[in-house]
Amino acid sequence: MKINILSIKVKDRDPKQAANIANSLATKFSGFISELATKQTNQSLTYIQTQLEIEEKNLKEVLAQYRTELAKAGVDDQNIQKAAADKQVELEMIDLKVENARNKFKALLAKKEEIKLAQSFDIGEAAIVVSSKAYESKSPVSPNKTLNVAIALVLGLMIGVFAAFAKSYWQSTSMEGKGAKV
Repeated sequence: MKINILSIKVKDRDPKQAANIANSLATKFSGFISELATKQTNQSLTYIQTQLEIEEKNLKEVLAQYRTELAKAGVDDQNIQKAAADKQVELEMIDLKVENARNKFKALLAKKEEIKLAQSFDIGEAAIVVSSKAYESKSPVSPNKTLNVAIALVLGLMIGVFAAFAKSYWQSTSMEGKGAKV
């Protein structure tokens, strides 16, 4: 069984509103999945219904052919000894076709009932489980002022050291260049 975990995070100035947005998004997503599953089930049901109609038509045709062959076999009583073997083979083939058509029809009916059963319960609610509702945060998640000040201090020191080294380097190289001209 494949399990996917979806984490919903919402940032807002108002923590209560952020929690409400996250909870409503989870509810809407569950409804969307349910709607998607219902749509898929309806398409499957339509396909199965079409196949059932086709198989029902095929079954009626094969049964009509079977009855016709049985009627022909009864009419030809005079040549029954001669044609008995041929008719028996034909009847067995038609009987096999009838049995296959019945089996297909039964399988399609079973599939149709299975789809109707799946349609009867809310797939979205069964497939998606909200592990925990969003709650209102007591302390702000961002901005973290202490962390921001510490990062700014470190970056400021690094830039200051870089500027001091760059100035010293430029001054020393410019004096060496002047001394070479004299």
